[in-house]
Amino acid sequence: MPLSTARAAEKQDVARKTTFASIAVNSVLMAAQIVVGVFAHSQALIADGVHSLSDLVSDFIVLLANRHSTAVPDSDHNYGHSRYETVASLFLGAFLIAVGMGMLWRAGEHITNIQDIPEVHASGLIVAVIVSISKELLFRYMLRAAERVRSALLITNAWHARSDASSSLVVAIGNWQYGRLACA
Repeated sequence: MPLSTARAAEKQDVARKTTFASIAVNSVLMAAQIVVGVFAHSQALIADGVHSLSDLVSDFIVLLANRHSTAVPDSDHNYGHSRYETVASLFLGAFLIAVGMGMLWRAGEHITNIQDIPEVHASGLIVAVIVSISKELLFRYMLRAAERVRSALLITNAWHARSDASSSLVVAIGNWQYGRLACA
């Protein structure tokens, strides 16, 4: 059953607002992660910054799906175009798996050459903690909005932010542990 016009407009508006908020947060965090990661010699922070770049790609997928999913029914789509949201959710999940696999592969390469890793500066830890907290706050904002309009795509994107918060927490712990070991 197609959504009412008012409900579809509200859903589209919420998707646009939350996704643009995510784009803004991810842009700032990505720049900080990569710049500080290079300065601090933190490969984990740089990798997390690249992950934040992939978040921007997924945000644009959400915007694109949101735009097309609210199109009115036509002769080929009697019930509208809401399946765009479902397909985008599937694509977003596959994209996240691919990014995760790439990060695992890169981490494996670094582990095999652990003696070549330079000492990590404390700024890497600070940025990783800020990123983790920012992503958790973004998750809570996005999830609340997504549940209000009952959007599977927005819920998926919110949980993506939660997974980012978790991975940034792992980066923070890694930077902290590595810093402790380097000082010992």
